Amino acid sequence: MNRNRRLIRFTQDSPSLAAVADDFGHIIRQTPLAVLQPGSPQDIAKIICYANRIGVTIAMRGQGHSPYGQAQVNAGIVIDSRFLNTIHRLSPTEVVVDAGVTLLELLNATLAKGLTLPVFTDYLGLSVGGLSQVGGIGGHTQHFGSFADTVLALEAIAGNGQQIICSSTQNTSLFNSLLGGLGQFGVVTQVTLPLIPAPTNARAYHLSYTCLEQYLADQERVLQDGRFSFLKGQVVPHLSGSGWTYLLEAASYYTPSETPNDEALLNGLSFDGGIDILEFSYFDWQNRLTSVVA
Repeated sequence: MNRNRRLIRFTQDSPSLAAVADDFGHIIRQTPLAVLQPGSPQDIAKIICYANRIGVTIAMRGQGHSPYGQAQVNAGIVIDSRFLNTIHRLSPTEVVVDAGVTLLELLNATLAKGLTLPVFTDYLGLSVGGLSQVGGIGGHTQHFGSFADTVLALEAIAGNGQQIICSSTQNTSLFNSLLGGLGQFGVVTQVTLPLIPAPTNARAYHLSYTCLEQYLADQERVLQDGRFSFLKGQVVPHLSGSGWTYLLEAASYYTPSETPNDEALLNGLSFDGGIDILEFSYFDWQNRLTSVVA
C-alpha cells in the first residue's frame, strides 16, 4: 500500500492531451486544454477553484471506459484519477481507497487478507471512483445490488472546491446524488467499501437453451431462490446467422472441503442445449475477462 504523496503535474503536452481525448467507445473525441495528474485531493480542490475563476469545465477521468465521452471535456481540464491510487486502510469489515484504484488492484489486496468485495463487474480494470458514479452491475447484483449500492462512504470535492465526507448518515443528500450521479454533483476522491470473507474456488455452470421461454423461466427461478453465488445471462447468435442460443451463466463459490452440490444446483432446470461445468480459483473467475477486454 503506497502512502507516499505523489507530485502534482499539470500538463498541456500533446501526448497527455491525446491520451484523454478518447475513450473505450471511440465514438466521441474531445481535446481538453490541460490534464491534471493530482498528487492529493487538495490538488483537485485547487484546480476546481481555478477552473471556476477562468470559466472552464472539468471532467474526472478514471480508466476511460465510458462509451460516449462522459470522461472527456472539450477545451476544459481533465483530472486523471489514475494518479490517486492508494489503498489507505483495510480492516476485516471495510476498505478505504482512492478513486483511481482499480477493482483488480483492490481484489489482489483484499484476497491477501482472505477478504473480498460483495460486488464486482465482469471486467476488473475499472476504477472504484468511476464505478461508484455509474452504478456497476455484475453477476453478484442478484444478492447485493449494484456496486454503488454497496458503497459505505465517499470523500468528494464539491463544485466550490470544498472537501466533503458523506455517507448514509452524513451529508446524505450529496451521498445519494454522487452515487450513480455520473460525476455531475462533485468529484469523488475516496471511497469506503464493505468487505466479506473470500472463498477460494468457483465452480461455473454454462447452461444452453434453444427455447427463450424456458430460458427466461429458469433465469427467474434461480434468481428467486438465490441458489447461485453468481448469475448472468447471454443471448448468442448462431454462426449461420439464423437463430439464437440462450446461455444461463452461473457460478457457485466455495472453499474446500465443502464443495457445490451439482445435483441440487441444477435441480428443476430445463436446459436443452448442453451444459459445461468448469473449475476456477476465485481470483481467476473474477479476473477472467481482463485479457479479453484490455
